[in-house]
Amino acid sequence: MTQESKLHRISLDELPDLLVRLKKEQVTELSIFGPRATWLLSPPNQWMKDYQGRIIYQLNQKLDHIPDSLLSFDCLKSLTLWWLGLSQENAQKIADNLPQLTALDLTKNNIGDIGAKALAKNLTSLIHLDLTENQIGEKGVFAISSNHLQFYFSVYREIKLEMIVPRLLVKIYISYLLLT
Repeated sequence: MTQESKLHRISLDELPDLLVRLKKEQVTELSIFGPRATWLLSPPNQWMKDYQGRIIYQLNQKLDHIPDSLLSFDCLKSLTLWWLGLSQENAQKIADNLPQLTALDLTKNNIGDIGAKALAKNLTSLIHLDLTENQIGEKGVFAISSNHLQFYFSVYREIKLEMIVPRLLVKIYISYLLLT
């Protein structure tokens, strides 16, 4: 039986206690969205398919930094942090502290090439990586594509480029602005 979709709106002050509680409960999947994720205003049955059946937390403001209680969340396998203003430093901290992640979605943040390189280098267990709208250029794309087996490259019109490497199936979604 799948769990019912549910949205919890929380303040930045509530986040550390929430993370401590979820860690104690040994939650393996965590989805936190920023205040600009307006699609969460619609009923859960109209949410994007990947998020139906999930419990989602929506912060009332962006994150300045990744809380230590998230960086020490060792049972976490899937992490979604959308539209939270995360920087390349935040991506580096995620990469350094959460190597057990198998799925990571950092859509609509600001991790850039340096953040993409850190994720590609340190998160070797990833099966799914979504870095849509993160100001990633050629260097970041190259770092990710050279470290992962199947690479789906999205260029605004959803053009797909596949690069296959034996033994592992990894999907990576990146919006990449071609410099022409």
